[in-house]
Amino acid sequence: MFVLTTILTIAVLPILAFIYFWKAKPLPEGSPPIINPGLKFFSFFTDVVKLGPEAYFRKMQEEHGDVFVVDLFFVKLVVLATIEGQKFFYKQPDTIFSFPDLVNRQLEPVIGDLNKKRSHERDQEMTLILKGAIDAERPIFFDYIKELSEETFNQWAQKDSIDLEEEADKLINYINIRCFVGEEGYQHKEKIGKMYADLEKNGFTFLAQLFPALPFGPAGRNIQIRKEMAQILKPMVEKRKAQSQEFRDYLNGIVNSRLKNGDPIPEEDIYERSTSVFFAARVNTYVTFLWVVINMAYQPYAKYLKEPLQELEDVGGLKGPDVLSSLKAWDRIRMESIRIASFVIGSQRWTMVDSEFENSSIPKDTVLTTLPILYNNDPTVFPEPKKFQPERWTSGNVPSHVLVPFGNGQHRCKGEQFALMVLKVCWSVLFSKFQVELIGDLPKPDYYQLNPGPIMPDRKVRIRVTKK
Repeated sequence: MFVLTTILTIAVLPILAFIYFWKAKPLPEGSPPIINPGLKFFSFFTDVVKLGPEAYFRKMQEEHGDVFVVDLFFVKLVVLATIEGQKFFYKQPDTIFSFPDLVNRQLEPVIGDLNKKRSHERDQEMTLILKGAIDAERPIFFDYIKELSEETFNQWAQKDSIDLEEEADKLINYINIRCFVGEEGYQHKEKIGKMYADLEKNGFTFLAQLFPALPFGPAGRNIQIRKEMAQILKPMVEKRKAQSQEFRDYLNGIVNSRLKNGDPIPEEDIYERSTSVFFAARVNTYVTFLWVVINMAYQPYAKYLKEPLQELEDVGGLKGPDVLSSLKAWDRIRMESIRIASFVIGSQRWTMVDSEFENSSIPKDTVLTTLPILYNNDPTVFPEPKKFQPERWTSGNVPSHVLVPFGNGQHRCKGEQFALMVLKVCWSVLFSKFQVELIGDLPKPDYYQLNPGPIMPDRKVRIRVTKK
């Protein structure tokens, strides 16, 4: 094994060196300090593991200031290490810090390159159309979610225990498929669910991120998956064009929408946007659901269930989507679960111009990032930050820009209300009708996972579900 590792290292290092000098650009004079220059690039990873990410970046902040640069080999990451930095970050328009440019770079291997084909104005127009297609069917989606969650949790209760990560992922995937492509698409739920899991797995590999248009390897596999998905959607699109009144789903809404100029949505747009909507609707919703269930199934935290279940009783149960705004305790539990896990690594933007924050220069053509693991554990904002205390989110106790799971500003997630409906309905059904027990100790966030997506638990999580 040692010999094999040595050979691979010798073979790979020249390739990595070539990529580095091909991709890397020196920062202009006056830029923030690089915390891992030169050979420190390699020790950076061992130092993060040795100290832990929170302690390491806190140390870097103390040594280098509130704005510093991490050299990630083929990109320079400018870090805003304070809450005020995050507030500044979200206030800037795309002409200063661009969301579409950065997201397109990161997600092109997953969902395809939407921005090179469309103008920014067209992209914004399509985003509003997508939001309208989802919001228009909110009442029927509520019924779908309630029905599917009850059916799923009854199945969980028939087993001795379940793998929560695996089963929660299926639940959120199947809900999205049912709401977005209707009963017809739901019949292909296993296939569609696997295709989207493969898109994510392939798209976030190192090779795909470097070469997103490569016709082979992980990027090439994703190109083929997107073509196959278009073939699955094509007959569904044709049916909705011919008989729109028979369908109650997102796909019907977008197929029968019109652009500002009165033209129908081109089919290529429908297929590509549907892929992006599936991706956006899955990841954060699934991980938020997961962490809240873990915390509420942990016996010492179970006392916090009393308040959301009382609110549910006070509104007469899940009678329709309008009652969800009254279930505020779930919001406090959700925010505290997100804070404790710090499962969103940070939001990023591509810097379009040279700018400045608190006397620190932010150079053009770099990636600017927030760092929630520092903000979420700031004792000046969150006293005793390691304690799970949902009550700290009582109105007015925490500044609104501190924790922003759906983003903020002009690019705040347009599917936020749909995601919150999925989460609140699922949690309400699960904990009002079933007893949920975490098997084993409370897991910790795995900040060393290889997947660059949201932070998952550091071990497999199993729960036992029993009908009340």
